[in-house]
Amino acid sequence: MLVRYLVSSVWIVSLGALFALSGVVGQTPELTEDIPGEGQERYDALQERAIAAREAGEIGDALFYYEAMQEMAPNSAEIFYNRAVLHSDLDEYDRAVRLFEQAQDNGMDSPELYYNQGNAYFQLGQYEHADAAYRRALDEAPEDAEIMNNLGLTLAQRGETDEARRFFEEASSVDPQWAVPFFHLGNLFYDEDRLDEAEAAYSEALTRDPQFDQAQFNRGNARYQRGRYREAFDDFLAVHEVRPDDTDVLYNLGAGAVAAAESQRSAEEETGEGDDAEAQTE
Repeated sequence: MLVRYLVSSVWIVSLGALFALSGVVGQTPELTEDIPGEGQERYDALQERAIAAREAGEIGDALFYYEAMQEMAPNSAEIFYNRAVLHSDLDEYDRAVRLFEQAQDNGMDSPELYYNQGNAYFQLGQYEHADAAYRRALDEAPEDAEIMNNLGLTLAQRGETDEARRFFEEASSVDPQWAVPFFHLGNLFYDEDRLDEAEAAYSEALTRDPQFDQAQFNRGNARYQRGRYREAFDDFLAVHEVRPDDTDVLYNLGAGAVAAAESQRSAEEETGEGDDAEAQTE
């Protein structure tokens, strides 16, 4: 019997933390030695380097440049916002939340702000605050499927499964080709032991994204629980090819193989096709 994470952990599908048009940060003085000493020229050079560093994945350097810009423009909401996004990239969500609040205090009001603020609250487990932030984002971007999806995740964490399901369904309606809301619908159905509906939802996700290994893994779990061991084994085998060292996948693959073999043996005995049945007729 399967015992390890039958349903994947809840995870957020992000827009990739959207940046505002102007930006900002600071860490080692050497990074700015060749930048002009003052004025707009310096500010523009810092911003250019900040954006380049972030695109290169050099988050610490990007923060340094934005912090240096903040010294020049201490009330810039966009700089507070971009620093918050970078701290989220570093999983420093407490710091990110404070900076998102400073961006708000300085006049920023956008769905991107509230969306990314909601993500930070979610990662901190502050689901009530995440709920409020996502709803503000949705007020300003009512047709955004990703906001709907993350609000659904937050509601699921709060135990409000009916409303969570509604938002996942709305997200899938707004963006019918996006696999993720179907995956989360499958997780809700799985938790409610509605295994046929869970399997169908995971299959919908895989139809849209055949490489969605979390959905394939969870579909294998649903199939296993329904006694469809051969199909479950096939799902686990497909995930194993992508994640060969994942111990949970290896465990479930072994359990699926044993169950599939036992099921086939029982079926052969019932139809008289097994070795024991042949021995009795000789």
